[in-house]
Amino acid sequence: MFSNCLPILTFCLIQLGYDLLECDKVIIPVHQGIHWVLAVIDFKATCVRFYDSLLGNDKGLVEDLLRWVTDEWRNKKEKDVSTESWTVEIPKDIPRQMNGCDCGVFMLKYADYIAVGCPLTFHQRDMEYFRRRIVADAMEKGN
Repeated sequence: MFSNCLPILTFCLIQLGYDLLECDKVIIPVHQGIHWVLAVIDFKATCVRFYDSLLGNDKGLVEDLLRWVTDEWRNKKEKDVSTESWTVEIPKDIPRQMNGCDCGVFMLKYADYIAVGCPLTFHQRDMEYFRRRIVADAMEKGN
């Protein structure tokens, strides 16, 4: 599962020119074959969070992300950093999808809200609006 994240993590350093280890949070969209979820590495809180609109969990992904943190510190900073004391959170009191097709929109909205520090206050009924907003934003940026 983690291999789906690696290109995104690598892209930031190579293409964008900044080191993810210097960020407060790394927000990672993850495609699990037929379902989108979100993972967040919170360096300030020393925590990994996993957000799934169907309330599942992926302990393997979380373990891979914790290992990535350790490996990145060793490879990029030449420091040994342990994640043994890090916490893992899989919130269940989050907006849930009530159908089989909105996981991608939920994942994007989790990312948007978390990135700006807002509580996750949206609902399934907001998905139609969010879909239209995503298209409108993409079309505006494409011009």
